Amino acid sequence: MEYVAHYGLTDVFDWYVYKVRHKSEKMVCKHLSNLGLEVFVPTILTTRVYSKKIKKVEKPLLYNYVFVKSNKSTYLNVLTHEHVLGFVRVGKDKVRPITPVEMDILRRIVELDPLLIETEHKSLEVGNIVEVIRGQLYGLRGKLVQRQGKRKILIEIEGLDQSIAITVEEEDISKVN
Repeated sequence: MEYVAHYGLTDVFDWYVYKVRHKSEKMVCKHLSNLGLEVFVPTILTTRVYSKKIKKVEKPLLYNYVFVKSNKSTYLNVLTHEHVLGFVRVGKDKVRPITPVEMDILRRIVELDPLLIETEHKSLEVGNIVEVIRGQLYGLRGKLVQRQGKRKILIEIEGLDQSIAITVEEEDISKVN
């Protein structure tokens, strides 16, 4: 699932990543959408078990991150929202737009079965570089992590301080030379 609003201008636009306050992703998305910006918050459906009920809850795939499509003349306006803390930067100072390939990967991940998705902070051990050779994520490359007899492919999206781990059957991946 995802929240997307559409922008009606015919200028060259790129996707930028903004850091937002804790648990304010949906609110920022709604506000920026009302301003006419195209906004993307990748979310997944999870099951919460409470003492008297079981409930399906939608939660962000990447906490505190909102993706906004804007051009160079308007991308600074997003910072005026009180819950937007700033850009996610590459290195110390550089603000880099997210590539269309990276956005496509995020959109494809959101469509997966939520039981196969796990997010982690970017502190995993570096493993073999592998590529998905079958299935919905065909062609996707990432770093491999072995856990509990299953393999997970770690997709690192450059410029984000987060990684996404996806459970993939061993026969669906191959090592990249």
